[in-house]
Amino acid sequence: MKYNDLKKEIRKQLKLKKEDNDLDLLTHNILDSLNIVTLVSFIEKKLKLKCDLYKIDNNNFSSINKIILFLKRYNKNKIR
Repeated sequence: MKYNDLKKEIRKQLKLKKEDNDLDLLTHNILDSLNIVTLVSFIEKKLKLKCDLYKIDNNNFSSINKIILFLKRYNKNKIR
């Protein structure tokens, strides 16, 4: 999956209209614990990417860019 396509899919899942990939999703109340679980499920099932469940935390999910970096660590061959 292309890097930019992945960003678009995650923004779409979170229903974000702005393309601010550094926006803090937690302080702006876009993501909470339930939404993170929903997002991880979406990433694993629909996008077919792996998530290390032990590494999911506020730091790795605080922005679109951080989510992408997190995913790239565990899916090196699938994200370009």
